[in-house]
Amino acid sequence: PHTPHSFSPHFLDFHLDHNFLPSHPKKKEKKNKKEQGFPELPLSWLFSVTMGKGNYVSSVHGLGVFVAVVLLMQRGEATTFTVGGSKGWTVPPDNSPLYNQWAEKMRFQIGDSLLFVYPAGSDSVVRVTKEDYSNCNTNAALEKYTDGHTEFKLNQSGPYYFISGNKDNCLKNEKLV
Repeated sequence: PHTPHSFSPHFLDFHLDHNFLPSHPKKKEKKNKKEQGFPELPLSWLFSVTMGKGNYVSSVHGLGVFVAVVLLMQRGEATTFTVGGSKGWTVPPDNSPLYNQWAEKMRFQIGDSLLFVYPAGSDSVVRVTKEDYSNCNTNAALEKYTDGHTEFKLNQSGPYYFISGNKDNCLKNEKLV
């Protein structure tokens, strides 16, 4: 039995590793010193630092603060990014790969949205496969939007391919990965 006087931080290691935090890999891969990054420390190290001389309440409080900080760092508010900024979704000047250059500078997260603003009736946004993106194929759309104010939510990681529904515009680099 574990009482505050005989409390073992190793007992909590098991429960925390399996319930809240990712478990450590069974086999450690050998890496050269430049690739090691941060040293791996057992969770009991956190308890021994926060517990001092075995104060159970301090250790639980310290762990709670640690978990809260980690969760807050990972969970931010979703952001809506306006594609093309104030100019919106239009043919870029000089047929430059403007949208992909813009996207490379951004950091998108699951839950963020892309807002496409364009003249309804004369342009559209089409989500396509990688192959259809490369060929500006507007006939095999996964999704097509024509309302002039399209907000697309990024609900999974990985690439998304968007082209103008006007093939001539797509050929002039009105497209985005």
